[in-house]
Amino acid sequence: MERRHIFMATVAVAVANGIFTPYLSILVAFSPMWYPTWLPGEASYLFMLASLLASTTTLMLAGIPATLIERSFPDLAKHDAELWAWLGFTVLLSFDGLMRMLGYLVS
Repeated sequence: MERRHIFMATVAVAVANGIFTPYLSILVAFSPMWYPTWLPGEASYLFMLASLLASTTTLMLAGIPATLIERSFPDLAKHDAELWAWLGFTVLLSFDGLMRMLGYLVS
């Protein structure tokens, strides 16, 4: 698998987590802290930005252990190990959202 395919899979898992995360209600509840006042107060904007916030947070948090692996084992960089680690930690962080998505698909 090429590097770009691993990266796109990582982003796809993070986006799926952003859409289906069970923590979306918490982000919406705290929206007065992060939602800009110059945007319209419609629910569609709020849920879109909350989903984007969840996706971005997932990517950033999953990137921390991947970066530590990359720095600790520089010989593995030629084998795309850091990208696989990033994908693995993204799936691990997205487990709740992925199971929720699977529940919607099955039912």
